[in-house]
Amino acid sequence: MASLRLHKRGRAQSELVQGRDCHAALKLAGSDATVDLDRLSELAAATATEVTAPLFVPHLSGRVMPAAPALRGAWVGFDWSRSLGDFYRALLEGVALEYGIYLKTIRRMFPAMELREVRVTGGGEKSALWNQIKADVAGLPLVNIVGSKGAPMGSALLAGFACGLFPDIRSAAKSWVQTGGRTEPDSSTAVVYSQRLERYEQLLRILDEFANLN
Repeated sequence: MASLRLHKRGRAQSELVQGRDCHAALKLAGSDATVDLDRLSELAAATATEVTAPLFVPHLSGRVMPAAPALRGAWVGFDWSRSLGDFYRALLEGVALEYGIYLKTIRRMFPAMELREVRVTGGGEKSALWNQIKADVAGLPLVNIVGSKGAPMGSALLAGFACGLFPDIRSAAKSWVQTGGRTEPDSSTAVVYSQRLERYEQLLRILDEFANLN
């Protein structure tokens, strides 16, 4: 069995929703609201998890894996009935759906591998709602890492192993990593997120084709 550790775009997403463009959009909409992550999470949590809810593509400067350098971000599928909470939930789900694609790829490449949990690190792990969405999309428990330094910690482990500071990288990783909170997936959302993942993958293909039009 194995754990999958993911660190992705927590800082970038926070910057996006707190940026000047978001404040300007609220002002143009006639709102005097202040953009606050806790408030946005409350609004997003109050929205329903629907197959046809808006989708957000988080690749604002191209996709790294698989490579799609021309791809750009987008919110798709919204109408007059949608609220700020729907937009923010779509943003959180966009990253989680990317996780879903990674998991599908891992399972296709290593069919004998049994994944038991997903571990997350970085700023995004502080959001209970986001953790729940990621767990639901993955269909696996999501586990936080206590006091993690993110990717630099992994780099330090690899460097230490390469320099011979410790003979076994697995035992070194176990001694360095301390797990924290655990979020269990909600089985009632499994079918919805499976269908949303299919729609998201279709959307990526369509947008990538559009981005590469001459």
